[in-house]
Amino acid sequence: MLPKPANWFARHKKQFALLVAGTCVGLLTAEIALRLVWHNPYREESLDRIVRLRLRPANASRSINRQLINADQPLVEFRIDDRSYIRPSFQHAAPVVTIGFLGGSTTECFAVQEHLRFPALVSSRMDENGFAVNTLNGARSGNTSHDSINVLLNHMIQDRPNVVVMMHACNDAGVVGGLGSYGSRMGNVVSISDIGRQLLKRFSSDSYFGGLLRNLAINADRNIAIQNPGPRDHINASAALDGEFRKRLRVFTHICRDFEIEPVLMTQPLSSKLNSLAPSWADGSVQDRFNDIVRDVCREESVLLIDLDRYVRTQVEDWERPFHVFYDGMHVTDRGSRIYAEHIVESLKPLVERIANGRR
Repeated sequence: MLPKPANWFARHKKQFALLVAGTCVGLLTAEIALRLVWHNPYREESLDRIVRLRLRPANASRSINRQLINADQPLVEFRIDDRSYIRPSFQHAAPVVTIGFLGGSTTECFAVQEHLRFPALVSSRMDENGFAVNTLNGARSGNTSHDSINVLLNHMIQDRPNVVVMMHACNDAGVVGGLGSYGSRMGNVVSISDIGRQLLKRFSSDSYFGGLLRNLAINADRNIAIQNPGPRDHINASAALDGEFRKRLRVFTHICRDFEIEPVLMTQPLSSKLNSLAPSWADGSVQDRFNDIVRDVCREESVLLIDLDRYVRTQVEDWERPFHVFYDGMHVTDRGSRIYAEHIVESLKPLVERIANGRR
């Protein structure tokens, strides 16, 4: 009969403690001795640097409570497919054209009904025009043009899009103006917190108990609460930093063309009526300057421009009225998403028709 573990440990705990102490003393002695007699060739070697691909985790799914935005339809689904694109995606088994969308939260549209997010609406509206078009929404909240370039080069090109549409301004202004560079979007050393975060994500995936704990911890983040806006952050976007944004727009167009993709750039509308859901660095004057850079690059590189900013300002009545087009001054409502989609479809239709006819 085997002894009970508790009884065995009680009888041998002194020996166990001596073993642990002896092992620690031995390792410490070896460490001191080696430092005296041996040169460690790895002493100054740093950890690997990694570039984080800012995509949504594949197969993620959650419900967003947007009651303060739309009380009649308070819950919206936010689901990600197995390629990390926001659903619906890959709408057709044999599309004539595939369009990728890159951007930040204004393209992600997480608080819009799933089928009304403008990248998805572009597909359904193109269907009505006789074109089977797949749309791939690879946007993520907080992304900059630098992040979208990484997503394009290291992920989206694998899905062979014919067209990629990118919309950036506000986040670039905030990151560049606040930090002085795009350094936070470049390679960084893996930290202990990074490793711990990934282990916790794995635990919540493998364990229902872990999933429950994670769900309870982030549940508050699933509810949209609009408050009175606080003071806006000061943006120090100098001419040199404007140039960094301009360079990235050019890099985007060059990568697209090198991979036989048609690049398209969009300006980003911003209302003067902002609340707490808009980034604290959202600034109308800086936004106007960055939108002008988008227009300049389109002229210089002969890139198709979808000037959403000018369209909304000149063609949409009462566009700054709260909850009419935007619920916070920059993120669209369901209605605002429809407005975006209609203009994007009209702008892209000649390009889609040309690509589709070239395949027939």
